[in-house]
Order: sequence, then C-alpha cells, then structure tokens
Amino acid sequence: MKNLKRKFTAFLVLASVLTLLLGAVPASAQVDDAMKEEIKSSVELFLTQIYEMDDASLEVLKDYGGFYDVLYNTWTENKKETGAFKSFVSTEINDSDPEQLVTTSIVSFENYDAEVIVYFDAEGTTPVNYEMNIQYSLGEKFIQAAQNMVVGLLVVFFVLIFLTLVIYCFKYISVLENKMAKKEAPAAAPASKAAPTAAAPAAAPAAAPAASDDTEIAAVIAAAIAAAMEDAPSESGYVVRSVRKVGTGRWKRV
Repeated sequence: MKNLKRKFTAFLVLASVLTLLLGAVPASAQVDDAMKEEIKSSVELFLTQIYEMDDASLEVLKDYGGFYDVLYNTWTENKKETGAFKSFVSTEINDSDPEQLVTTSIVSFENYDAEVIVYFDAEGTTPVNYEMNIQYSLGEKFIQAAQNMVVGLLVVFFVLIFLTLVIYCFKYISVLENKMAKKEAPAAAPASKAAPTAAAPAAAPAAAPAASDDTEIAAVIAAAIAAAMEDAPSESGYVVRSVRKVGTGRWKRV
C-alpha cells in the first residue's frame, strides 16, 4: 500500500510539472517574460517536491529513467553534503539556444547553496538533463585545490621513484646474465682441453727415430775406437786419434 502511494505521489509530481510546462510554453512560440515567469514557477515547484521527497519515493521516481535517473543520482550524491532544502534564492531562464531551454536556479540548503541547472528540449516542455553544483566558500575551494595538488604531486613522485628503481635494477640484470654465462662456460672448457692431451702421445713416437739414430751412431763410433785401440794400445790404455772422413767406401762400412 505504501509503495503504491509513493508511485502515485511521483506520478502526480510528474503530471503537475508537465501540465504547467505544456500550458506555459505552447509549441513553436517565442518565450516572453510572462511565459518565463510561469516556467520559473513550474521548475521551482517541481524541484521543491523532489527535494522534499523521502528516499523511497525518489527510488520510485528513478524508475522512469532518462532525466529522472540523472536527477536521482545527482541529488542523492549531493544530498548529505548540502543538507535539507530551505528555499529558492533565484531562477533564471536562458532561451538563446534554439536547440534547448535552460533554467538556472540558486537553491539554499542547510549547509551550502547550490546552483541547479535543468535543461529542456527546444519547446521547453520536456526536461532532458540536470546538474547540481555546490557553491563552496573561497577558503574551501583553496583547500580542495591544495588537496588535489598534493595528491597529484604524490602520484607523480611515486611514479618517478618507481621508474628510478626499475632503471636501477637493470645493472643487476646484466650482472646475473654474466654469472649465468660464466656457469655455462666451464661445461664446455673440459671438452676443448681434452683434445691436446689425446694428441700428445702421437707426438712422442715422432721423436723416437731421432733418439735411436743418435744411439746407433754413438755405438758405431765406440766400436771403431775400441777396434783401433786393440791394434796399437798406449801405455795408459787409451789412444786418441783424429777421425776424419776419407773418400773411400771403408768409412761407409764403419
């Protein structure tokens, strides 16, 4: 029953406002001063009923969608800050734009005054948009500006510090890459060192013929000296003679 009553109240609000607007602004007519006054009264009556509605009735009004959805969201967002509705200070109408008609009202609330703007279609019969701007004092505006500036500076500094840390960590990435390369290098080193050790035994036999040739020559010379000593031994048992090559086949046989 209460829900039905709220819907009926919301419907009466819409019906009364539309009736006033349709009666105040005939289609394709220029808005004169008398019509402006009627539109002002209709807008103030409509907004007064909206601001005095309870939350449940406002939710019912929201179900109509479009303009009423925007009105509901904007008013509920600012309601706690502005406080309860008190009165209208002034309302002005701007019909310079042929595409739309705009009403601007200064509304007094318990905590703040607010500028309320309602946009209508070109004929001024259907509301299409709603805005509400709270009028803060100069000191409050400075405080809000300072807070926004501090938040912006903190965000910038945090981003710069983060980027600096990322750039600083790049050198550690290169160090890790070098360590990984050094760990992989020893695995290939034993294979490269094994080749010379395998080839070393092959080089040893190459020197063997030279050593055996020298031994044979020394043995031949020793035998020749011994044979010569047997023919004419000296008192000490050793005879030193000069050995020279002669061009006969005998040297070859020695």
